[in-house]
Amino acid sequence: MAAWALKQRLYTPVRLPNGPIFRMIAYGTLWGLLLSAGLLTLTYYSCGVVCIGDALVTTTLSVVAGIGTIGPMMALGIKG
Repeated sequence: MAAWALKQRLYTPVRLPNGPIFRMIAYGTLWGLLLSAGLLTLTYYSCGVVCIGDALVTTTLSVVAGIGTIGPMMALGIKG
């Protein structure tokens, strides 16, 4: 019965908005997470350990900086 109910359900792909604000936030967040991963890798390489507080602060600041700087440049197609 459950298999039949799942077959009857319509599956539609998720449609993400394609506006410049969404692209700005998406590109900035991706850039911030990549930057944070690199900085935390350097911290681990030099110290041998990464503190949770340091990881949270680094990630938050990187994502905010990405949304504020890199995100608009990528979303609007500005070449620097």
